[in-house]
Amino acid sequence: MDGSSTKRYVIVVAGGTGTRMQSVVPKQFMRIGGEPILVHTLRQFVEWDAHIKIIVVMHADLIAEWRELAKVNCPEIEHHVVPGGKERFDSVKAGLTCIEDAEAVVGIHDAVRPLVTKATLERCYTVAHQKGSAIPCVPVTDSIRMVDGEASKHLDRSVLRAVQTPQCFKLNLLVQAYNLPYQTSFTDDASVLEAAGIEVHLVEGNRENIKITNPEDLLVAESLLNRG
Repeated sequence: MDGSSTKRYVIVVAGGTGTRMQSVVPKQFMRIGGEPILVHTLRQFVEWDAHIKIIVVMHADLIAEWRELAKVNCPEIEHHVVPGGKERFDSVKAGLTCIEDAEAVVGIHDAVRPLVTKATLERCYTVAHQKGSAIPCVPVTDSIRMVDGEASKHLDRSVLRAVQTPQCFKLNLLVQAYNLPYQTSFTDDASVLEAAGIEVHLVEGNRENIKITNPEDLLVAESLLNRG
């Protein structure tokens, strides 16, 4: 069974304020291909699964602006918007309160990863349905060094992976993990699950699935989108 009959949800974390973009426009509202990044992201999910339930979590001060953008740019995409919290951890927890289907598979996705492919989504949700968790990743291609004070040492990149989203889990496992108190080591959802003693399973991601964080990333994303 591939999990296609299981209720699927995605919590899209859209809390960014544009600081690293050096812009007054929140990065998820910046445009590529003429549309806000967040619109591209949501569209990737509904084009893959028209029945997926979407929860967008963002800073309360941005919700009114987003509703206006959505009304113009993606009125056909049904989604629920909830205010986020101080940390990403708090925002995901807020999104989880909207999901009551105990058998659901839930993906947690960065709003500014608009180039995730349908193949990656299929792998993530299918493996999460089968094994409880699925974390998309790609091999590291750069040489990597670990810094310790003024010293550093080479790391074997063949055993390293760069982690992406959506990170997908069965709802009961997510709820169990997010009952933990917040820790600064929680950099993504997989780290929260691991802290709760839950095994995480890696699946193949796609290299185009970059996180748009800096102005240079915006140019790369625009180029990849135009390439089609």
